[in-house]
Amino acid sequence: MIKLPKIKLMDFTDPSESFLLAVILAAAGGFLDGYTYIGRGNVFANTQTGNLILLGVNMARGRLAASISYIVPVTAFLLGTYITEKIRIRYGGLKHLGWRQIVVALEALVLILISFMPHYSDNVANAMVSFACAMQFDAFRTMNGVPFSSTLSMTNMRGAIEYMTNYREDCDTEKISRSFEYLITVLVFTLSVFIGSRLTYRYDDSAVLFPASMLLFGALLMFFKKRDKTAPA
Repeated sequence: MIKLPKIKLMDFTDPSESFLLAVILAAAGGFLDGYTYIGRGNVFANTQTGNLILLGVNMARGRLAASISYIVPVTAFLLGTYITEKIRIRYGGLKHLGWRQIVVALEALVLILISFMPHYSDNVANAMVSFACAMQFDAFRTMNGVPFSSTLSMTNMRGAIEYMTNYREDCDTEKISRSFEYLITVLVFTLSVFIGSRLTYRYDDSAVLFPASMLLFGALLMFFKKRDKTAPA
């Protein structure tokens, strides 16, 4: 008989790896996919696999002009990853402010700027979303100590099945809890795509302010960190 899994919402030792923050990031990631697809020209600017496929297909067909539209978000994604690594190296040693908080705040700022961009600049807006999502993807790679992605549900679905299978072997309740954590993030991501799409229909460009607000809340959440009593005052 499977016991009800225990899920730890918040890790005050390292809030940047907490389940609660992972849910917030997954919600923002799913929302942005719905937003860019409905409101910015039927494009998934969150992940780049589709763009790389379409880039190769258009190049094979000799559509070089169309290929450029897919090169832009991929390039923006690479730039976002580069900037994130520079932030980690430059600000990783800050005492009262985590470098991931800087990343999330910058991502939220980029999304706020996108809300003011008209539809004739959709290509630029999508590139900016790719840039922002790259920062989130690169900065947050674990949830409660296990691999996690807030923009790629495949990673989380694989983790859910892996831990569920291992639980069937040794009945370790910790593994079933991990599996449920992964499944919840997948559910939140999917539900957020729906919500993001509906709100984009209603609020158009301004809908992107919703995930921006989520990210700002996530940045504030990371301030709630347990103090190290052994550290000098």
